[in-house]
Amino acid sequence: MAGVSLHVAVVGPTLHKGNLAPHLPKHWRVTQHRQVEVGDPDILVLLAPSDAKVRDARRRRPDTVILVVLSLLDAAESVVEVLDAGADACVRTDAAGVVATHVRACRRRQLVPLSAAPLATTG
Repeated sequence: MAGVSLHVAVVGPTLHKGNLAPHLPKHWRVTQHRQVEVGDPDILVLLAPSDAKVRDARRRRPDTVILVVLSLLDAAESVVEVLDAGADACVRTDAAGVVATHVRACRRRQLVPLSAAPLATTG
């Protein structure tokens, strides 16, 4: 049975350690772009963006999941800046397999909104 088609748009320079497509379901479409003008993707992956670029992407696509990929060498403050600018998640790596895992997690969160998730209880 085929899964639901999903568009993952990757914006920015290519990942140093591979392409996302081999690490995601075959029915997901992964496209690579230089600029944020990418149509209407389900998940937008921004590679090494400024916080201004994240803010612009969020303004253009308020309902799209935005995952930011930063370098391991970027300061922790950079993570805070892109999250404050509107990214839904941020990962510091250049490994396509790790980024793909985060893309999958973003998709799961789209399917099960936080408000619908059961609350943890302590005993």
